[in-house]
Order: sequence, then C-alpha cells, then structure tokens
Amino acid sequence: MKYMKKCKSGKHEYEASKKQCPECNAANKKEWKLENKDRVHAQEKAWNLANNENRRTNQAHRLATDPLFKLTHNIRALINKSLKNKGYTKTSQTHNILGCDFEYFQAHLIVSAINNYGFWLECEDYHLDHIIPVSSATTEQRLLELNHHSNLQYLYPHHNLAKSDNINWTIPKEAI
Repeated sequence: MKYMKKCKSGKHEYEASKKQCPECNAANKKEWKLENKDRVHAQEKAWNLANNENRRTNQAHRLATDPLFKLTHNIRALINKSLKNKGYTKTSQTHNILGCDFEYFQAHLIVSAINNYGFWLECEDYHLDHIIPVSSATTEQRLLELNHHSNLQYLYPHHNLAKSDNINWTIPKEAI
C-alpha cells in the first residue's frame, strides 16, 4: 500500500516517498520560467550553440546510413521549397501533405521505379519527380495536391532533367 500525504498548499495528494508534490512542482517551474524568460532564453541559446555541431554530425551520419531518414528529410525539404517558391508557408505536417506515412511512401517510390524501368536498382541515382509539375499550380490547394504521394515518382537524373516541367513526357524506351 502506498502512503499518501497532502502538499503544502493542501490542494493535492501525492506519494509520501516523493520529496515534493509533482503537480505543485510543475506549476512552480512554469511560473519561474515565465518570470525569468531572459535567463531561460540565454540558457537555451547557449545550449543550442554548444550542441549544434553534434546535431549536424549526427544528422549527416543518419542521412548517409538511414535511407528512410534521408527520404523523410528530402521530401520535407522538397515540399517546403515548392511552397516557398509559390509564396506559401507550410501549415500541415509532411505526412498529411503526402497522404501517407513515410514507410508507405518509400514503398510507393520503389514501385514507381519498377513500373518506370522494370527493375529497382538500390542506389542514390534517383531524383524525386513530380509527375504533374508543381510549376503548374496556381493556388495553394493545388500545390498541396501536387505534393501528394500519388504525384511523385523516382526517375533517373538525366530523365528528370530532360522532363523538366513538361506534363506529357514519357521515358524513352531505348534509354531503359
């Protein structure tokens, strides 16, 4: 059986084995942070400066070794760039814009490469291509629709560059 005691304020009960009432402690911390915003901001800034290099190193390692992390990173950047180029800001999470989770999206891209080329070559020589180019979007809603997973495919870089922003383009069969 746990022994309970009342906190100093008398509002809450908590386990006697704990030194302080967790609810009162959380409220006190929140109040202290509000009263000391400048100090908290300076501490956070110092911590970020000290840990930025670590974060960059860890991210570079994950980008080099984890294909799903790399895909997630690249698709976020691609969506952000397409929205910024049209003057919009990203208000939805990436998986909501894609219409699926990243594991499904990765599988979808592999299937698109198999459909386009008849095989899947596990390499880094694929570009992520919008089947209907984002340059054709005239509204934010249309731009978001064009970033749906069903409008994305893997193409070899030379095919993606040849396609450019054409809508009715097919992969030359002699190039496969």
